Amino acid sequence: SDERERIRRRTSVETYVEERNRKREFIETIPEHKPYSSETGGTFVFKGLRHVDGVALILLQHGKTVYVKDIPNSQVKFIKTVPVNANVRLDGDRISLTQQRKM
Repeated sequence: SDERERIRRRTSVETYVEERNRKREFIETIPEHKPYSSETGGTFVFKGLRHVDGVALILLQHGKTVYVKDIPNSQVKFIKTVPVNANVRLDGDRISLTQQRKM
C-alpha cells in the first residue's frame, strides 16, 4: 500500500540519519544529519546518493547540516548525473541544478 511505502521510505531516512549522527560522536568532521522536510526547501549543495533498504536517498547540505531525503526510483538516473558539490534546488519533489553565476 502507499502508506506502507511511505513508512518504509521514512524509516530508511531515519535509519541513515541516526547512523551518521552516531558516527559524529567519534568523527568530528561528519556534519549533523537531519531528515529533510518541505519547510527546509531552497538551494542546497548536493553531497551524494545512498541506498538504504532499497530506498534511494539524497544528501543535501545547507549550512552545516546535511538533510537526507528519499527520492523516487524514477529520479535516480538523473541524480547519478549530478556532480557532488553541485548546487541544486528543490521544488517539492523536483530536483534541478542551479546554474553557477560566473563572476
